[in-house]
Amino acid sequence: LIKLPPGVGTLPSLTELNVSDNKLKTTPTLDGLTSLNRLALFSNTIVMLPAIKNMPAVEKIELNRNQLDALPDFGDMPNLQELQVTKNRLTALPPNINRFGQLESIEANRNQLSTIPDTIVDLPNLRKLMLSENQLTTLPAKLYKLQLTTLDVSSNQLADFPDGLEKCESLKNLMISHNKIESLPAWLLNAFPALQRFQIEGNPVKLEGDDADPTQVERHEKLAERFRNARFTGIV
Repeated sequence: LIKLPPGVGTLPSLTELNVSDNKLKTTPTLDGLTSLNRLALFSNTIVMLPAIKNMPAVEKIELNRNQLDALPDFGDMPNLQELQVTKNRLTALPPNINRFGQLESIEANRNQLSTIPDTIVDLPNLRKLMLSENQLTTLPAKLYKLQLTTLDVSSNQLADFPDGLEKCESLKNLMISHNKIESLPAWLLNAFPALQRFQIEGNPVKLEGDDADPTQVERHEKLAERFRNARFTGIV
């Protein structure tokens, strides 16, 4: 399928539109889909989408595995819970992403994101934030305002553990491997009381050889002991 008929966007009773795994490059306007709960456009070759201004019932949008440089202009989506945009060419997320007050999950792995809008911390229901394989050098300073259970920022350009991360006490899964972190902060030894999965491998912390840092070696050993019953992947 390389093109959708124009009338597909004028079906007010339609609750799900799934045209994934095709060869679409765009879609007609979809603003007539006022009852749509799920929009699935993943695994196409979409390069642009028209503005989506009138989709008030949508709960899940799946745009992953396309060729989007930018997301469409979204209107109010008071029921949106999941946004999946992994494996595109995005350089930014919407600056007003906090307007999606019910959003629980953002999956934006494998893009070209260099920053995350500070407004993301104003999403009271956000629990899952997946940002691996981007170009991030920092994260919003008040990330601790969120009740995140999963944060994946592996394979980015982070030089330090993000400020305030130690206050994210709800985290169960933290993946921060393959960045540019050279130091394990002391607060790691007491943070994250609920953590079940912790991945820090692939960071240039000096634990071996003549230039090994004894403090870092000790902290790494204590982390391995502390999380021995969790899925801990340390520096190798």
